Amino acid sequence: MSVPSAASSAPAPAAPPPAPPKFNTVDFVFHIDVLLLALFGLYVLTTLPRALSRFFDVPGSGWMLRSRGLYKSNVAPDSADARTPKLPIRSPRWSTYIHPFVGCVLHYRVAPGFSFGRLCVLGVYFGILMYAGTFKSDPFTNSTREGFIAISQVPIVVALANKNNVLSFLSGIPYEKLNFIHRFAGRIVVLAINIHFMGYIYKWSIAGTVAASLSVPFIRWGLAGLVSLDILALFSTRYVRERSYALFWTSHVVGFTGLLVSAYYHFPLTHNYVFAAVALIAFDRLLRLLKTRTQTATLTQLSSVG
Repeated sequence: MSVPSAASSAPAPAAPPPAPPKFNTVDFVFHIDVLLLALFGLYVLTTLPRALSRFFDVPGSGWMLRSRGLYKSNVAPDSADARTPKLPIRSPRWSTYIHPFVGCVLHYRVAPGFSFGRLCVLGVYFGILMYAGTFKSDPFTNSTREGFIAISQVPIVVALANKNNVLSFLSGIPYEKLNFIHRFAGRIVVLAINIHFMGYIYKWSIAGTVAASLSVPFIRWGLAGLVSLDILALFSTRYVRERSYALFWTSHVVGFTGLLVSAYYHFPLTHNYVFAAVALIAFDRLLRLLKTRTQTATLTQLSSVG
């Protein structure tokens, strides 16, 4: 009769636990953008009467041209219509329907050009992006996410900069009053991209591979995008804008074009955000073209002028 050995009677070693799923930064940043759009959609619902009032007179505001044949009219033309502009339909804000104290607090000026309501909007926006940059990530040791956060906000910056943008159409708020979010979002993009770059410089410096890393083509494209964005930010200050608007505008065009081109060649996963930014710019230019009208003018020399 055989006796079982100790080796054969020993229990089999337990299988190692499965590795936790790898955190998907791209999907996480995309979901953050979806959250921002959902919050904006919620705000649009609260201002729906104000937004819809802008579309009550679409044909009369120059967006649609009607074609009709010639006919004889027995009504004398009214010269006052040509001189008096037609004002848009006015609809009150949502805050006027609730307690007056709420509206007073939201419109209280805490700084020049900034009300308490605007600071709340910027605070919520900054808090969401801070959560996106720090959740299960350390910006000092893993700055990849900051790069994705920066490029994901570029379409928002572009949308808020255009005169004809979807956000103004849906909310009924002119783009001038949304420009404070455009400036703040632009600063967030500049900060995030610089953190993204400095994090990698710190990592390469410890490993002693700075020169070798900067020789890689896609990293050079990233460095070109950083330089383009920093130049844009440098000439976007109020000092430059008030003293040389041409320099301000030129730096915007050159710097932003360099940023989009560099981001496209830097990392393939940024292509969707680059295409979205280009599409928003094209949409704005298309609407400007549709509202462009040509008129023939006749110059007559006055005999009294000589």
